[in-house]
Formats: sequence, structure tokens, C-alpha cells
Amino acid sequence: MSLSQLEVLSFRNIQQATLTPSTGVNGFYGDNGSGKTSLLETIYFLGHFRSFRAQHAASVIGDDSEFALVRGRTTGGDQLAVQRGRSKRHQLRLNQDPIVRSSALAAVLPTMVFDPNTIQLVLGEPERRRRFLNWGLFHVKPQFSEEWRA
Repeated sequence: MSLSQLEVLSFRNIQQATLTPSTGVNGFYGDNGSGKTSLLETIYFLGHFRSFRAQHAASVIGDDSEFALVRGRTTGGDQLAVQRGRSKRHQLRLNQDPIVRSSALAAVLPTMVFDPNTIQLVLGEPERRRRFLNWGLFHVKPQFSEEWRA
């Protein structure tokens, strides 16, 4: 499943943006600090309800806002929306319905980040490798999540 539309409000330095990616490979370029990584972070945030850059989700909220909002639509027609407020209030929605677990988002929009820290999959602790493999199994065989928790 891929993303067919993305809407962003008050996410880091992105006040408002709408993106309709092509069906193939998309590239982003611009000056340092122009928001390229923040844009990629919004896609990850939409699929995981957490940042790959910061430990605290509230840090993604723009300076002059009380909340950050990211909405998207997949090529399969699913609609996702995540909103994070400064007061730890948040909303997760899938096809307009509230959801409790962010894993429901990940099942519809699987995303993976490869960055300089990815080398830790090889050099780091076994726990990191297990989490990575569990993530892959979850997307290849969705019932794995239920079996694994049992």
C-alpha cells in the first residue's frame, strides 16, 4: 500500500502542506532546514504515531500551534489521520473511525526509516534486531501480531 495524498498542519516547520505523490519513486530536494526530513517524518508519523527523530511525540508540534495534524489517503482508499496536542491529547482515526492502537495505522501504511543509525541493526544489541524482524513479520503475516502477544 502506498500513499496517494498527504495533508500536514503545524508539524515542525511545516505550517500547512498538501502533497500528492507520484505512483513511482518520489524525491525531495531543497536548502538545509527547508523541511525535507520533516516531510518524511510526517509520513512515518502517520503510519506509527511516533517520530523517528524525537523521543517525545509532542516535539513535532509547530511552535505557534497547540496541535499537529497529519492526514493521508492510501492507494487502497484507506483514510488515516493522526493529531497530537501539547496537552497529550491525541486522536487516531482510520476511515473516519477512532482507533486505540497505532498498530492499526502501521497495518495500513507500513513505513521503515533507513538512516545512519540503521547500522545498529548489525552492530547493536540483539533486541534491536528482534524488533526489526518482528516489524517485518507483522507486515508480511498480520496475524503474527496476535499470535506473538498470546
